[in-house]
Amino acid sequence: MSLLTPERISLAISLLQSLDLKTMLHSAFQSESKSKETGETKLGITLKGLSSMHNPSSTSILYAPPLPSKPLEDFCKALKDVFLSEGLLVVEDRELLLHATVLNTVYVKGGRRGGGGHGKRKARLTVDASALLAEWTGFVWCEGAVERVAVCRMGAEKDGDGEVAYGEVGSVALP
Repeated sequence: MSLLTPERISLAISLLQSLDLKTMLHSAFQSESKSKETGETKLGITLKGLSSMHNPSSTSILYAPPLPSKPLEDFCKALKDVFLSEGLLVVEDRELLLHATVLNTVYVKGGRRGGGGHGKRKARLTVDASALLAEWTGFVWCEGAVERVAVCRMGAEKDGDGEVAYGEVGSVALP
């Protein structure tokens, strides 16, 4: 999202709070025959394995992808469409990539090496993650129900416990 002013942040939070998430979840489950039979509306997620944003032999970002889930994908696409239609999302020519970032070297002290460019073009710290991807292929990072939808700040920062995380500016619980 492009939320560069307090007013745009407030607009995004207000929009999130105004959404009929129950109906959006119901719509997301319509394509699943099992959920039609059971009336299931709890949105499940399992993050398993490890993937690379770039060529694994020279990457700066590793992430845990969710196992394929049509309801999860449909729900997230519907959320994206709402924020896009309100002008709060930057229009991009790429597919939605659901993921949880595990490693981003931009947050490593000295993670951007000197030389090799300037501004956003600076050379980034990269790792050969080929062996890591194979080693972590079956690892389950989390499994359960999605409990809420949150709007977070871009750029991870240290929290009160010294952990690096994306700061939440607003959220709503899923029904």
